[in-house]
Amino acid sequence: MWYKFYNFVPVKKNIVIVDDDPDIGSLLSRFLSKKNYNTVNFQSGMEVLKYLASTQPDLVLLDYRLPDFSGEEVLEKIVEDYPGVKVIIITGYGDVKTAIKTIKKGAFDFVTKPVRPDDLLSRVEEALKSEEPKQERESRSSSNKKKKSRRSNARENFTQKSKTFIEGNSEASKKLYENIKLVAPTDMAVMILGETGTGKEYMARQVHQLSERAGEVFEAVDCGALPENLSGSTLFGHVKGAFTGAQNDRPGSFELAHGGTLFLDEIG
Repeated sequence: MWYKFYNFVPVKKNIVIVDDDPDIGSLLSRFLSKKNYNTVNFQSGMEVLKYLASTQPDLVLLDYRLPDFSGEEVLEKIVEDYPGVKVIIITGYGDVKTAIKTIKKGAFDFVTKPVRPDDLLSRVEEALKSEEPKQERESRSSSNKKKKSRRSNARENFTQKSKTFIEGNSEASKKLYENIKLVAPTDMAVMILGETGTGKEYMARQVHQLSERAGEVFEAVDCGALPENLSGSTLFGHVKGAFTGAQNDRPGSFELAHGGTLFLDEIG
């Protein structure tokens, strides 16, 4: 009996690189081509939008500063007209406001120049792995709509409770509240620094209440008070019989906070 063997070669992903600097575009193209990706280079927003009208790639690496449009304008057009195309913003103007603004508008990720090839590759791989089937996207969208009323109620309750907290009016305080409003709508991890008693948990709660997770759980864990032998169980949970005294299954803080916010106090 004869057997015929076939070699199945994975389909290459298509990546569009948009950068007004042809040297950077060429460098990224050569690097990604060696990693088994198909690449196409453009130097303006108009060029890439014309290309997308006929061909939809898997990912666009988009420079924030272009000669005809801003990267933000091109991003908005891609998100609106080609929702299946992931976008990673590349820019030399790596301030937090720019990063958060583009992520809020639909960018998958944000990297700054000079671009480190290995770092970019890991982000590209993560973006391409995160593709969702249409049915899952629709289901998630429906679920998000159902949460809107809960988020609205949570924010209203928070506004009432926050009246008991005195907000500072110094420049530092104003900057703090500005940063909270910037990061709250995103899914970025946030580190809050401050001495004991300065209101770190309150700030964490404010980030939570102003976020898309406002209607979900806010789980606070005082890491400084966790016994060393029980820290793993507290954070990650355990099943019945896992150790002496574990008489029942117990979910950990990470599981309890799923879909909401986990605040790890005194994590240092």
